[in-house]
Amino acid sequence: MQNVAAENVEAQSWADKNYFLIRRLHSLSGLVPVGVFVCFHLLANSTVLLAPNGSEFQKAVSRIHDLPALPIIEIVGIFLPLAFHALVGVWIWLWGSRPNTMQYPYGPNVRYTAQRFSGGVAFVFILYHVYQLHWLGGPLGGGSFRFEHDPASTAAAVTTANAIRSAWWIAPFYALGITAVVFHLANGIWTSLITWGITIRPASQRGAGYACTAFGIVLGLIGMSALFGFRTFDAEAAVKGSAPAHAAAAPHGG
Repeated sequence: MQNVAAENVEAQSWADKNYFLIRRLHSLSGLVPVGVFVCFHLLANSTVLLAPNGSEFQKAVSRIHDLPALPIIEIVGIFLPLAFHALVGVWIWLWGSRPNTMQYPYGPNVRYTAQRFSGGVAFVFILYHVYQLHWLGGPLGGGSFRFEHDPASTAAAVTTANAIRSAWWIAPFYALGITAVVFHLANGIWTSLITWGITIRPASQRGAGYACTAFGIVLGLIGMSALFGFRTFDAEAAVKGSAPAHAAAAPHGG
């Protein structure tokens, strides 16, 4: 027991000594790899609204799957930074400063608490989203997303739409998750500008707050439009419509 306690103290001491670096890396990981991916991912998914048969979404997914070494890019560029950001976020939540929203319910304190809770909700949502649609969820019974290297294929849009409509609670859960992710990112950008010393004066912080709010609203609308597109996607009509395209694209014997 004494050895365990000593190890905990030593680990906490190391974290305290490197607190500045850890917080900067935590901030950076949430902005560059993870934040950029969130924007790109929501934009790509919203293309399902551009064509009733899901052809534009198929094009967007094809561009992603044409990337060389895609699994390595996903693991190194997305999943590892996300895991680091989440673990450090939990550490800050458990052992960092405690908000006093009940005693001092002023703006920064409320935003601090909302940032922590939105991060928790976002992390649970992302885990479920990966389980449900990504190939990593396959061994656990998920991974229902299917992609075919065929411009006429509707598999990507159909499997995504079917996954979201597979139970009554999934679409509301996605709406909550998207809201949490977007708020966490938009508010995180605002706090990062302060953390990195870019917005020091109250006026600049206020202006950045307006800009980040506008960014969050726009990104949230994009995410919700993607959810609406998949929720209302006519999978049966898309599959029927793709049959002639498949037949036309098939090579004919001579």
